[in-house]
Amino acid sequence: WHLLTTEPLCVASDNKRDKVSDEEWKRACQFRTSVERWLDTKQKTRAQAEAHAEELHVSPATFYRLVQRYIKKPNTSCFLH
Repeated sequence: WHLLTTEPLCVASDNKRDKVSDEEWKRACQFRTSVERWLDTKQKTRAQAEAHAEELHVSPATFYRLVQRYIKKPNTSCFLH
């Protein structure tokens, strides 16, 4: 996996941006940034996943689900409900 996107793209692009609150969008961008960092890591460990999960205030299982969601649909809106 190679990191192809950056935070400015997260903030600036996505057709669902105008349909959610600023807080919801900010949270989705936080998820995306963390997941992209994880995917760009060469040696992934459970401890690293737990650290990402803690940073996002989610369980490790939820973090892994977020990663899978992003792999299937790599854009910020995949983290919106």
